[in-house]
Amino acid sequence: MNIIKNPLLMWGTKKLAGYFLVFLAVLLSIGYILISFHTRYMFDDLGFSALVRDNGIWAAFKILYFSWETIYNTLVLFFLLKWNNYIPPYFYNISIFLLNIWCFYLLLKTIVRYHKIGITSKEMLLLAVLVISLTYFSGRARGYAVYWVTGQIVYCLFLSYLFLGLYFWIKGRLFLASVFMFLFAHTRINYDAIFIGLYVGYIISYWYENNKLVFNLKSQIPFLFFLFGIITYIIIPGNYVRLHSIRGPDPSLQIGVLVIMKGWISAFKHMSGIVLGSWKQLMILPIGLLIGFYFSNNASVQRFITPRFLLYYTLTFIICYIGQSTVIYISLKTPVGYNRIFFFLEMLLFILMLLYGMFAAFFLQSRLSPKIISPIGGFVFLAIIIPVSIDYYQSFKVTSVFAKAYDKRIQGLKDLRQHPPGKIVYVPKLPDSGVLEFMEIEPQSSNTTQLPDNNSVYVSYYNLPFKVYLAQ
Repeated sequence: MNIIKNPLLMWGTKKLAGYFLVFLAVLLSIGYILISFHTRYMFDDLGFSALVRDNGIWAAFKILYFSWETIYNTLVLFFLLKWNNYIPPYFYNISIFLLNIWCFYLLLKTIVRYHKIGITSKEMLLLAVLVISLTYFSGRARGYAVYWVTGQIVYCLFLSYLFLGLYFWIKGRLFLASVFMFLFAHTRINYDAIFIGLYVGYIISYWYENNKLVFNLKSQIPFLFFLFGIITYIIIPGNYVRLHSIRGPDPSLQIGVLVIMKGWISAFKHMSGIVLGSWKQLMILPIGLLIGFYFSNNASVQRFITPRFLLYYTLTFIICYIGQSTVIYISLKTPVGYNRIFFFLEMLLFILMLLYGMFAAFFLQSRLSPKIISPIGGFVFLAIIIPVSIDYYQSFKVTSVFAKAYDKRIQGLKDLRQHPPGKIVYVPKLPDSGVLEFMEIEPQSSNTTQLPDNNSVYVSYYNLPFKVYLAQ
């Protein structure tokens, strides 16, 4: 039975899938927000805040400019973290999360209008919430990318600049597009490599589809500002000081073309192993199935998501991955790097998986009866919603215990400032922080009297008149 011949059943499938998607979007968003209330400032949050408090924003910026990295985004970070004494960390978590959703919604809305796809504003907002909340939930470095305040500012907040840059670029507002593209280029060099991959993939797809390239220099002004932003990032002295301080798995490795190409293979194996090894990534495909069921009677969406379009997107994603892997390999002499640097790339991968799930749904709907499609949708929904609910519930319990213990530790250290018991204070280990991935302080070492960095930030931030170590 063809779905087109059963409009009432088709509408019932769409409505049911819509309820499922709204419930899932709300669950993912509320789950993240609730756990955000248990986040606490740590390591760089405290260290940067103390640096700004003791030296002022401009002096602190100059210190990091010559010893660490970045220009304007360091100023943004310093400005925000300057108010740590007054603003709880969950304020940043929730605000950046909502900002990501809104900026991605604006970009998605512009793309949909540009291609004349029949999707309502409410549907686009739902899709934006799903994409961002799924990336927050399913990303590998949840603690260091979406809960750790400094990590979220660096890896999530600045991604909104790209969304806004592309949004203004497509709308033809080149000045604002140029500003945001420059700002985005000056955040993460691996993010720059990914965007160049997107740009190259788009050009290749456009040329193959139209058998020609139409080049308008004026329309490429935002890209020129993007390139200028990369140059201003590369010349920062602190970048090279920081790279020199980082020892990769094989510091003696000589980087060459063949080595980098082998790194591409290693990186692909690494990411595919992560995706196939975790239900949090695999569940994105059936979620795409639900989205496809929802758009079962939307011919414009089905005409847009074709095998050729999926091929273009897949090719573009491969180019992006090669770009990031190459940059990371040159910088760290490893094709993988830290998990949190994959946040943007994982977002692109998750969107690709959703699109493949949608295409699979269109395929099933053309061959199965709507009476069968609806139970499939219900089963998929339950198979997703149950483990997600359990995961968030367990994470909430674990992080709640951690947050209370952390607050008790900090209050105890503050109380000891008035009557220090000695030159050294030992504190018990905190309980498991779960998805927050808290950076615990270190125990005292017999090899050195120097206070570890992760310990010293607490001493400097809280002005403690004693050293702090983890009790053994």
